[in-house]
Amino acid sequence: MNRYTYRAKSCGDDKWVYGSYIVIPPPPTCFGESLPETHHIAYADPRYVPDWGLPYKMVMTEVDCQTVCQCLDIWDDNDVCIFEKDVIEFCLSEDEIPSERWQSGCVVWSRSHGRWVVSTQTTRYGFVDVVCCRVVGNRFDGGIKDELR
Repeated sequence: MNRYTYRAKSCGDDKWVYGSYIVIPPPPTCFGESLPETHHIAYADPRYVPDWGLPYKMVMTEVDCQTVCQCLDIWDDNDVCIFEKDVIEFCLSEDEIPSERWQSGCVVWSRSHGRWVVSTQTTRYGFVDVVCCRVVGNRFDGGIKDELR
């Protein structure tokens, strides 16, 4: 994965879809209400195997725009790719690695810092400050503390 990969929950079956994020604007209308824009993730069809250097067949899945998350192209200690809105446990010094004093935070984009940060209840930490981390969930699948949502 790279930083141009996105993920989102599909509208039909609530499963994560990974690929390129596409917003399709509604067609222009002369009369009446216009249709809303639609949000999609495009990815190569895993059932299609091209040969002779032909391009992959692409598939688009409509997704919930509230769940779109960008890949950070940063990997945790378990080789799991970190995405925006992931919840991670992390430590800030070598002394905390063996202990259970790790903190939890949500990955968000900080406009004031101009970079991805880990936001806790009280502080925002840049990834340069984090010594080690592991993904424990995300904002959409539950299992995290309400104050991190």
